[in-house]
Amino acid sequence: MKSLYSRLRLFGQAAFQPVDGASLAAFRVIFGIGLAAFAVKSLLTGEVRGIYVDPANHFSYYGFSWIQPWPGNGMYLHFVALAVTGGLMAAGIAWRATSITAALLFSFIFLCDRTAYLNHHYLILLLCWMMTLLPADRVASFDGLNRADDPPAVPRWTVWLVQFHVAIPYLFGGIAKITPDWLRGQPMRMTLSQQGWFESASQIMGSDTIIMLFAIGGLVFDLIIVPALLFHRTRMVAFCVATMFHLTNAFVFPIGVFPWLMIGATTIFFRPDWPRRLFSHQADESQTATTDVSPVSVYPQTPAPRELADVTWTARQKQILAGLSLCVLFHCVVPLRHLFTTGNPSWTERGHFFAWHMMLRGKRCGLRMYVTDKSTGQTVPADLRQYITAYQYPKVGRDPEHIRQLAHMIASSTDRSVEVRALAIVSLNGREAELLVDPLVNLAAEGPSWTHPAWIRQLTNPLLRDHWNVPLLQWESALGIDCRELYGMPDSGSLPVNTKTAVRPGNRISENPQSTGVEAKERT
Repeated sequence: MKSLYSRLRLFGQAAFQPVDGASLAAFRVIFGIGLAAFAVKSLLTGEVRGIYVDPANHFSYYGFSWIQPWPGNGMYLHFVALAVTGGLMAAGIAWRATSITAALLFSFIFLCDRTAYLNHHYLILLLCWMMTLLPADRVASFDGLNRADDPPAVPRWTVWLVQFHVAIPYLFGGIAKITPDWLRGQPMRMTLSQQGWFESASQIMGSDTIIMLFAIGGLVFDLIIVPALLFHRTRMVAFCVATMFHLTNAFVFPIGVFPWLMIGATTIFFRPDWPRRLFSHQADESQTATTDVSPVSVYPQTPAPRELADVTWTARQKQILAGLSLCVLFHCVVPLRHLFTTGNPSWTERGHFFAWHMMLRGKRCGLRMYVTDKSTGQTVPADLRQYITAYQYPKVGRDPEHIRQLAHMIASSTDRSVEVRALAIVSLNGREAELLVDPLVNLAAEGPSWTHPAWIRQLTNPLLRDHWNVPLLQWESALGIDCRELYGMPDSGSLPVNTKTAVRPGNRISENPQSTGVEAKERT
């Protein structure tokens, strides 16, 4: 016990030893450019309009329903401001104000619509707020020009904090992949089958070989890349592997700036003075091979372990260590919260967000909403074109919480007393489709829940070797669902479609009047 306590003291004291701030400055430049690129890409590709401007309604996170997109051209200006702020961050101009502004701007974007959640957006959000705490302008910044007398050093914990945040998606992304579906290659099978090159490549290597290469290779990569980056002997090889991995993702999967950002961010695992050595070639290689402390003379010598144990921490150092400990604990517990709830998170979506469950589920879904007038007892299908766009549709149909919020939107749009029910049929990772929510529950009367409410049905169908390829139009008959009998209607109705909204292939709401909904193949 005493030995453990001594090691913790050594670890804590080492956190405040000065190291070269060059790697932190390089990360600042990379992250600022990445943030600006994200904003510019969103503007140029029409994502700002499709996600934040066109929809009449937006889906909220718990407690943040008061955050809504700016009216008019406000969201365009918001993204322009984010792009400018990202450039200012990269240059290190007015660092404290700029970093806080960037964090607020991106937080607003992130919280505007729950259907737009992506894991790499969550990572950017974490990095934005992390940057507000760091002296990342100490080196190679306009702010630093006015502090010529200050040594270009930062506390070691600042580099550790960045390394931890960059490691999170790798480590927990790998842990999340240890599931029967992933180990059998089913999510990857659905993803690769949509790639144009997959069919021709399958004729050479075999489809199963390619699928398992991606699935098992991705799992192993996520689990070992961080330990490999932490050790000097394997660091360069690990970085090259990580670069190839992200380049592959960039060209195979449409995930925006994330692969490029991660390639640049992974450099934080190199020694703190790597940019100085790369560009100046003046550092002594023999010294840098044995110490993380830059050879610049302004740094004090690192105390010996025994001396470290005798150093008394200041009140501020204790506060920093406590804050870092809470941060690490939070980010280690939140991704595992689904272990304390019932149900498969890929099915119920409970515990899916903020847990780095990347590419674990492909869902095909059909959705109708039925409105019952309490005064007359008449039930009719809702015209969903009035409430959501084609971009939102597949994201709503696969998530019970989105369906519940949609029911409340429909109920609040009328001055009559109504009940709203959902017929949501979903196929997870090629399984036979089944009901996602109880079709007889009035969702307009259900409130938000952190647990697994009874109206979310459990996944019962097993994973299939081959996809359940029944056409969407035949799902109801194949599953023996009769909407006329279920809802007491003369006709099952049709699902309206917003034909004016551009959507990606594979996510278009069917315009066939007999369609049950949308075939959603979204992955995050």
